[in-house]
Amino acid sequence: MHISGPTKCRVADGVCKYLDIKAGSYARISMVTASKAVVSRRLDVVRTKARVTGSTKATAASGRSEAACLVAKLVAMKPGDSLVDRDACES
Repeated sequence: MHISGPTKCRVADGVCKYLDIKAGSYARISMVTASKAVVSRRLDVVRTKARVTGSTKATAASGRSEAACLVAKLVAMKPGDSLVDRDACES
């Protein structure tokens, strides 16, 4: 996997675990599939929501499941698919 753009990758155990993308910015993520096809997606951050401090475990779990939902939608995209709506995984 290759990550480019004006973004910061937070590395843990030698692996990029988190991308810090500012509102109004983007990151491009590219990877090679098992069939050797290069798949590239651009993630644009239009806006961010403020988080309430002192969040509960349920709120944290909800954020992780929303992120997993968005990643699944991005990975499943085929050329020519419509864009993933920024609210596609909101509960």
